Amino acid sequence: MTYISDFTRKRTMKRKFEINKINFNDDTLKLYFSFINLKHLFRQGWLKSGIKKELCESTADHSFGTAILILDLANRFFPYLDKQKLLELALFHEAGEILEGDITPCDGITPEEKYEREYQAAKNIFADLANGEYYFNLWLEFESQKSPEAVLVKQVDKLEMALQAFFYHHETGFSPEKFYESSAKAIKDKNLKEIIKKVSEASENINKK
Repeated sequence: MTYISDFTRKRTMKRKFEINKINFNDDTLKLYFSFINLKHLFRQGWLKSGIKKELCESTADHSFGTAILILDLANRFFPYLDKQKLLELALFHEAGEILEGDITPCDGITPEEKYEREYQAAKNIFADLANGEYYFNLWLEFESQKSPEAVLVKQVDKLEMALQAFFYHHETGFSPEKFYESSAKAIKDKNLKEIIKKVSEASENINKK
């Protein structure tokens, strides 16, 4: 777990906790203090869209929001899916960013290179943990989109982005339209599409005030 990408050091973070400098002789501590970096990693797309750091969502905020949404949506619309798997995928889907940071399309990195960077980062994070293979396979399952749970979490990941855009619109006057459009394009489920529609309508009502 000593690998730290040079690219990551250039990412905008509140601070970085370098776990490789501390020898925790316990897997739970190693896992927790690896993931704690996601609390301090700003979601880069918001910063590049003009959101100030004091309001900017962290990657951990995003994962938490995705997990809250997935739990409620599973109860409402998808009771036939594996709820534990959904929550695990939501909480672990950004594991590759712990060492690589939040790579965006503006960074000039191809999707293939982004995947390879995050693959190696996730593999490194979980390499020496007793349950590491299980956690790494969760990340792979999300990336491969081969299970219905992974497909739903991916769509809820996009839904969370739209809801965060609405929050910024309400708080700062931020223009959320392109984020609604991007989310709506990525989301296929009719129930999730309806939520995007309601959020968009709420934004229109704010604009009329």
